[in-house]
Amino acid sequence: MISRQKRFEVLVTYGTIRPRGGVRAPFTRIFTVYAHSKKAAIKAVRDAGIRADRIEVIDSNPTGLYQAFHGNPPARTRRVHFDVPKRAIKIGRLIALQYAPEPPSRLAGRRFEHEFGDYGTLRFGKHKPILAVSPGGKQLLVLNELSDYKFESRGIVG
Repeated sequence: MISRQKRFEVLVTYGTIRPRGGVRAPFTRIFTVYAHSKKAAIKAVRDAGIRADRIEVIDSNPTGLYQAFHGNPPARTRRVHFDVPKRAIKIGRLIALQYAPEPPSRLAGRRFEHEFGDYGTLRFGKHKPILAVSPGGKQLLVLNELSDYKFESRGIVG
């Protein structure tokens, strides 16, 4: 019996690059791999001879992340098409972000506030996400240049 392979998005991080006049940042690439499991997908990237500092599988299923954060599956899903601008206008560093999940989330009614760079001590990190806008000014973008912030089942962590 032949089992079906699944599609995995594999994020590979290796080395650093320094854009002209910029700061050193990790160089990353995303590969699409067809395999039976996440472990097999990572092994396939290693077997291809790709040298990397870090290899991880990205969860390309938004329903899983939604359920992990909200505690229940979404009532419905839909595809949303949007253009990713080729250029963006940097507004500045993102200092804080607030959001409130809506019903039927198990977190409805709670407010989350994240102050980037605050580690709960008097020590503040210097690598904060960048707030930028599309050239038309209608699309807000949060860009992780050197920061390690990402959205997980616990919310924004990093």
